[in-house]
Amino acid sequence: MENSVEKYLQEIAALIQRISENEFNRGYKAGLEAIQQALQHVPPVSTHRLTESKIDFSTNMEKAFGILPRGVSLQMVESIFRAAPSKALSPVQVAALIEDRDGKKMAETTLRRAIEKLENSGTIERIAGTPTWRLNPTGPARLESLG
Repeated sequence: MENSVEKYLQEIAALIQRISENEFNRGYKAGLEAIQQALQHVPPVSTHRLTESKIDFSTNMEKAFGILPRGVSLQMVESIFRAAPSKALSPVQVAALIEDRDGKKMAETTLRRAIEKLENSGTIERIAGTPTWRLNPTGPARLESLG
């Protein structure tokens, strides 16, 4: 009797498995058909433009992503300090002056790195005990000579 009950339970389990697989397959098939129908309404994408055009990243990066070409941000920060040689400026003031003058927003990290490079080169000096910098009167004439 145990054999027949066990066999009956195995048959039920196999039937449930087949039903589950059939339902899954039907659902999968229906989903696949829905995707194929949706794709019929999507226009084909032409990659010709992308592969044939030459992208000049030095001028288009700013337009496309708001990213300044390499070295421009450093020159902008240096020019702000050169425009106010005796005035001590904080990074916030430098960013505000760049935005007012050039209409560009400079990322905090970019500004910090530019200030660090200018300080390391001796172009600007930090005012002791404050978060401000000023043009170093004995520093190099222009940062461009540093390379």
